Amino acid sequence: MSAEIGCNEGYTHLSSGAYSAESVQLSQYCRAHGVYQTWGAEVNVDENGRIICIPVQCSRPSPPAFWQWSGDGTFSTASPATLVCEDGYSSNGMPHALTEQSVFCGAEGTSSLLPAPCVAITHRIVGEVTDAVTGFLITGASVTITDSSGAEHHLVTSANGLYIRENAMRGVVTILITKDGFTDIEITVDLQHDTEHGMLDAAMNPHLQDNSWRVVLTWLVNPRDLDSHVTRHDHGNGAAGTTMNDPGSSRSHLYWRNTWMGSSNWWSRYSLPYATLDRDNVWGNGIPETVTFFNLDVCTFDCHFVYRVWDYCSLDTALADESEALVRLYNSDGLHSTYNIMQNGRQHSGSAIMFGGESLERRWDVFQLDASDSSGVVVQECLEGECPEDNTNPSQNHAFC
Repeated sequence: MSAEIGCNEGYTHLSSGAYSAESVQLSQYCRAHGVYQTWGAEVNVDENGRIICIPVQCSRPSPPAFWQWSGDGTFSTASPATLVCEDGYSSNGMPHALTEQSVFCGAEGTSSLLPAPCVAITHRIVGEVTDAVTGFLITGASVTITDSSGAEHHLVTSANGLYIRENAMRGVVTILITKDGFTDIEITVDLQHDTEHGMLDAAMNPHLQDNSWRVVLTWLVNPRDLDSHVTRHDHGNGAAGTTMNDPGSSRSHLYWRNTWMGSSNWWSRYSLPYATLDRDNVWGNGIPETVTFFNLDVCTFDCHFVYRVWDYCSLDTALADESEALVRLYNSDGLHSTYNIMQNGRQHSGSAIMFGGESLERRWDVFQLDASDSSGVVVQECLEGECPEDNTNPSQNHAFC
């Protein structure tokens, strides 16, 4: 006679884990000398030769479109496998819909039904296009939106300067904006939700004349108020001319209190180098603050111009951690360079007693323009020790707000 044994449903006697109809009823014969007949090599046994039933295993089928298998562990009747949507997709295209689903291995070694393909998550984006100097709305600008799939969408700004895209695919989106008379501007954002304005707004630079430069500063909503500051310094190279030697004065410090910096002689002020604060923005949210330099080719003394950004509200970490401040520098050739708060320049931290209490000083030294050489302006990022030290009265540059 023989011993009759079997595995429970969903289990197999085969070492490979493959389903076998024989697993439910197996016969093991008793040999003449009182020892059970040995199982074949394909059977899963322990060290004493006894059958160990193991879960039936399934092979993973090809995933539906835009799904992918998570991990590569055993897929069996005891261990489901998991499908996850690719980045930027969900089960139905909604931002908060399911993005993963379990797939089960059946008792006969076949997987359960697979889900329908994942659907791309899309978001609404709205931006406003303005003149960086005047703030006027720009109508008829060409807008090319390239979403994370590589698909391009072509728009034109409306009469109120807006561009609107209802179904931009989630992920990194690039927005190129062009308009005759202005420098092209490109914006890159990681789109993770419906977004309106902020860094999607584009302040376009009107073309500049030779020997003019323009700085356009943008940031998000926190801190509320960032300020552009330009200081003028003696270049110290022995060139002819007398230094102004009046640090912090209206002739050597441009900021919101003093929106025009240059010679104090009215009859020559426009024939010498000067700078203007074109726009002072106190609320962030992508609206630019703009400074323009003129006549840098005729500078003969005090030809180092340093551009800095102060946090007027004197917050602790907002400038560095939350502002996402971005500075674009233009000349007559177009965009010259771009500076990011987290990547470029030098950040300064200090404190002072104001109004009976301690006030923080948070400043970002961005770059300098050196116009001392007649061959052209030299731009240098303000890394450690590269730019002249700030020579203004800090108490005039920040406050509590």
